[in-house]
This record gives sequence, structure tokens and C-alpha cells, in this order.
Amino acid sequence: PFDQVITISAELPESGRYRLRLINALGQAVWEESALYTTLLKIDIPTRELPAGMYSFQMERNGKLLVRKVLKQ
Repeated sequence: PFDQVITISAELPESGRYRLRLINALGQAVWEESALYTTLLKIDIPTRELPAGMYSFQMERNGKLLVRKVLKQ
């Protein structure tokens, strides 16, 4: 669970451009970024203005999508 900021850390399989999104329960992107990353990803997403609830964090590269559910308290 998170409150003011969600911190995402991951070891990526390869360097390159990744599309990152935080999706609310209605399927709307509330945060999005597309950037070049090396094999280590660490990013802080500000969430102070978001209501409490379940969100999906999505990471996409070359048509492959990884989704993780996260809970804002």
C-alpha cells in the first residue's frame, strides 16, 4: 500500500524505451511516462491528489505488457 508517493523499483531485462502508466479503477490513465531506461528502473510517482483505491501499474515494451495491482490508502 502507498499514500503520498508510489516508488517503483525493478530490474529490467534490457535497456530501451518503456511506457509506464498508472491506471485507476475506471481504466483511466492518471499518470503516464515514456522514457529510455537502463536495466535498472527506480521512479517515484506523486499520488497525493489521487483518491484512495485500487490502481494498476503497467509497464510496456515492444508489445509486452506487465501489470501489477497497487493499493492507495
